Amino acid sequence: MRGHSPNITSKVEDILVFVKGHFPAMKPREIRTHILQHLEAFDLKESQVPRVRSIQNKLNKPENRTRIEKIKSDALNQPWNVGLGMKYGISPGIVPVLLRITRIETEAGGDELTYDVTVRKALWVDYLYPTVDEILRRRRPKLNAGQRAWVIYSIAEQYAKLDELEETSNGKDTGKPALDTTDLDFRFLVKEDVSNKSIGDAGAYVRLPEFARVVSSLVESDRILTIKEHPLTRSELGDYFKAAPQKKIDQLNRQLQKDLEKSQLDSPR
Repeated sequence: MRGHSPNITSKVEDILVFVKGHFPAMKPREIRTHILQHLEAFDLKESQVPRVRSIQNKLNKPENRTRIEKIKSDALNQPWNVGLGMKYGISPGIVPVLLRITRIETEAGGDELTYDVTVRKALWVDYLYPTVDEILRRRRPKLNAGQRAWVIYSIAEQYAKLDELEETSNGKDTGKPALDTTDLDFRFLVKEDVSNKSIGDAGAYVRLPEFARVVSSLVESDRILTIKEHPLTRSELGDYFKAAPQKKIDQLNRQLQKDLEKSQLDSPR
């Protein structure tokens, strides 16, 4: 007997639109799987995730089709470049940082594990950089310039995700605050908890969401330093990858090795 789909709240509907807008090729079943794999990132319980048919029905609503097209065409969701940076008022001093991040993303390229550095994310890097960079220099003094840039980017992505989710839900039109970043502010800027674990636990919809928590634990234990000689196994990657094809496991190991090599290069600012 098939289970009944839960009542779809406006929050869940916003998330369906958000995912479809960013991954237009995803079918309803794939969207459901994606959300189930990232429950913590979307602050949902499994019981809140609707069935495939309900997802399809919601996404077919004319108003949601319009919202999806808006996400796809939104200039803030387009890949960042220097020209757009100038147009949107990004500080010239942040351009080298963004280029460093873009270079890492580009060189990782084409393996479906990375997300573009969008204009929206670049704006958040620009806004947060002075504050977070100062915190990192005190809290994590061993990080080099490249590592600091990547941590700042990871935090900026979380603000960008929240920003866009609020925009997707039309918060400005419902009388709700347009953007409430209190939780992220308290974690990163007030408590100054900028550890890898904190960044992973904050529910980021980030570059490698499938194993952000795994990577955090690997970094904390220095296991990541031995990946080149001893690639990660399924058991180390956890339940998410229990049934993953070996090609996927190999891909993750290559990505982590690239990230490790990049983080060891300290380019002068």
